Amino acid sequence: MIHSMLIHSLSVYSCLVSILKTLEHWIKKFILSGDISKKKLFTVAWKKVSAPFEGCLGIRSLICLNEDANLKQGWDMIHSK
Repeated sequence: MIHSMLIHSLSVYSCLVSILKTLEHWIKKFILSGDISKKKLFTVAWKKVSAPFEGCLGIRSLICLNEDANLKQGWDMIHSK
């Protein structure tokens, strides 16, 4: 998974949405062209690429990952002894 290294950071910190959008944009560029500085035409809608169905790349939104991790951390804090 491409953004597996970000999971820990997203679970500990609440990142700015603008930073997460920039990171997602770089990930999209890297997947399509192999370089974050090159532009390439998207031939498939990004929603189809990141859809949770069989045959997709399994790339989740970083914004959703950050929200989910923060909610889980809050849940764990509320229910801890």
